[in-house]
Amino acid sequence: MRIVLVGFMACGKTTIGELLAKRLGQRQIDLDEAIVEHEGMTIPEIFAKFGEAHFRDCEHQALVRNIGQDAVLTTGGGTPVRDDNANVLINSGAPVILLDARIDTIVSRIGDDPNRPIASQLDPEGMAKLKESRRGQYEKVASLRIATDDLEPEEICEQIIAFAQEWNQPCLKAVSE
Repeated sequence: MRIVLVGFMACGKTTIGELLAKRLGQRQIDLDEAIVEHEGMTIPEIFAKFGEAHFRDCEHQALVRNIGQDAVLTTGGGTPVRDDNANVLINSGAPVILLDARIDTIVSRIGDDPNRPIASQLDPEGMAKLKESRRGQYEKVASLRIATDDLEPEEICEQIIAFAQEWNQPCLKAVSE
């Protein structure tokens, strides 16, 4: 059983992914963590040493390595932007859930997080423009969109579980129901 979470930074992918994996008795694979483990350096270090293009190549390789795993896969905010990644997501056979949030919510969630090299270069207006520029790709790969702003993590998980059950995955059931 596989579920993939996509969306802009700070929309809740990691938080929801961890909770969803626990509820379903599945592993959670965070694509950013897989990159860090494979490369042996943090994401800001990868950006500083090799640049964003190299990071995106690493991201694609990590996506290909992990897309077939029985797990809840949480992607980075830019993962669906590359067409090769979008094709992997679309053709994965797994439901791809787009978690979305308003810019004010995103800005408050990010705060001063040093592990977000792109966010540290943008003001709220720049983030809004970047998010809007990615919207088409997010929507292209998504099977379902959930606005996370006013929902509790449990409510989001319930929506995902209900959708995934309708996705024709009879083996999917929540562990703690």
